[in-house]
Amino acid sequence: MLERERMGNFLLELRRDKGLSTTEVAEAINVSEEDLVKWEDGSKLPEMDQVQPVADFYGVTVNELLRGERYSLDESAPSEHDVTQNVLEYANNNMSEQFKHTRREWLIAITGVLAFVIVACLIIDFLSVNTITWSGIASVSIVFAWGIILPLFFRLTTPIMSSLIAFSVLIIPYLFLLNLVISANNILVNVAIPITLVSLIYLWALYFIYKRMHLSSWRFLAVAAFGLVPVVIIINLVISMQFNIPLFTVWNVLGVLILIGIGVGLVYFEREKLKKESGESIEDSISESK
Repeated sequence: MLERERMGNFLLELRRDKGLSTTEVAEAINVSEEDLVKWEDGSKLPEMDQVQPVADFYGVTVNELLRGERYSLDESAPSEHDVTQNVLEYANNNMSEQFKHTRREWLIAITGVLAFVIVACLIIDFLSVNTITWSGIASVSIVFAWGIILPLFFRLTTPIMSSLIAFSVLIIPYLFLLNLVISANNILVNVAIPITLVSLIYLWALYFIYKRMHLSSWRFLAVAAFGLVPVVIIINLVISMQFNIPLFTVWNVLGVLILIGIGVGLVYFEREKLKKESGESIEDSISESK
C-alpha cells in the first residue's frame, strides 16, 4: 500500500510540474485516463510494460519512478544490482495486485452465479408444484459448497487447511438443515453425523501427516489406504446398527481387502523404486571412480 501511495504521489507531482491535465498525459503515454487517475491516487500500479514509457515521458529513470522520488545530487547512483532488485520487487508486487484483483472478480462472479442458480431453482420448483421441494435441497447444498470454497479466496497460502476448517465447521449445520428440508425424521442425522465425525478425524489426520511427516507421494497414498480401513469398518458398523444390516457382508469384506491390497501394493512400489534409485546411484559412483 505504501509503495502504491508513494508512486502515486510522485506521478501526481510530476504531472503537476509539467502543468498537464490527466487527459493530456493519458493521450501522450497511450493509457486510459481512468488508469492514470488510479495510478495517482495509489489504488493501482502501472503494468511493467508501461513503466518505461511513463518514466521517459516525465524525464526520470525507471528506478526513480519505482522508488517514488528523484535521487538528490549528493546521492550516489544505484548499482545495476539495486535497479534489478527494485524492478523484480515491483514486478512481484504488480503480479500480487493483479492476482488479488482477479481473485476478487472470480469471487463476485461465482457468488453471483450460485445466487442466480438458487433463485432459479426456487422459482422453477415453486411454479411446478406450488411449494418448495427439491429446490430446498439444492439451495442448502449450494450454500454449503460456497462456504467451503470461500476460504480459498482469502487464505491461498493454506488452501487445504482453509477448506478443511470450512468443511468441519459447516458440515454439521448442513446435515441438520438437509434433514429438516427433506423431513427425514432424524435418520439422516443419526447416520450421517457419526460417519461425518469419523471422516473428519480421518481427513485431519491425513492433513497433519502430510504437513508434518513429509512423506513421498506413494508412502502418503499407502498411509491413506491403510487409514481408510478402520474408517470403512466404523461406517459399516454405523449403517449396520441403524438399519439392522449384517456388518460383515461379502462386499464390505471385499472393500476392506481391496484397501489393504492397495496399501501393500503402494508400499511395494515405493520400495522397488528406492532400490532402483539406490542401484543407479551406486552405478554412477562406480563409473565416476573409474
